Amino acid sequence: MSLARGLQLGRAITMRTSTPVFRTAARLPVSRIRPLIQFKSTSIDDSNQATTPSTQTNGLMQRFVQGIGYLGGFYARKQTMLRNAKDLYMTCAEVAMHPQLYRVCQLPDTFQSWFLVTQLHLYMMMVRLKSEGSEGKYVYKQMVVFFWDDVDHRMKSLGDVDRSMVQESTRELFSMFHGLLFAYDEGLEGDDTVLAAALWRNLFHDSKTDLNVEDLASMVAYVRREMAALDMVDAEQLIGEGKHTFGPRPEAAHIKAKTA
Repeated sequence: MSLARGLQLGRAITMRTSTPVFRTAARLPVSRIRPLIQFKSTSIDDSNQATTPSTQTNGLMQRFVQGIGYLGGFYARKQTMLRNAKDLYMTCAEVAMHPQLYRVCQLPDTFQSWFLVTQLHLYMMMVRLKSEGSEGKYVYKQMVVFFWDDVDHRMKSLGDVDRSMVQESTRELFSMFHGLLFAYDEGLEGDDTVLAAALWRNLFHDSKTDLNVEDLASMVAYVRREMAALDMVDAEQLIGEGKHTFGPRPEAAHIKAKTA
């Protein structure tokens, strides 16, 4: 997206009023972002390994375990979709850990920032899955369950926080969650100015006085690009395999400008 287009978006959204993204939740202690689930690489090239009695035994054991799994329903379609929903949520959570997105939006390293960035990616996945009937609906609903489990885990890890504040913050987050869904729906259905306004209100709330319109424009382009990419993904890859890879994150223009 061009700088001129970014300036147009900036002028358009500054005419809109906004309210604080968080009220009670903003009073929660700062907690540095860290993943709930440890992501481990399991890619091992064993194509050159010789077949030995040990590997043959392992192969027989694996087939035995798989057989037990089939008998116990482990590989039933619904159980498979449940596991894939977890994998897809982990994909969203992993992307949300990338510092580049926080730099672009000038977000602090806090629980609130993690909530907003994670929900954006969860939302994009939800939109894609909603078009896939009952199976898509099941998977995205399970992804939302995993998201709120993650939220609960992170809030508990904040330390000694007054219980009433946590409860009030949770209610506020639920309200925020549904409000953001509506805002992003409106943004996707509208033009870039409408989407920019939604992103500006919810992701750039810490930089509204010194907003870099190129950063905002790059986030608009990022969301449009990722939504287009998801539209091209086969449904079975998401529902039946739980696989998706988000594209590269946008670069922070305001940091480039300072180092230029």
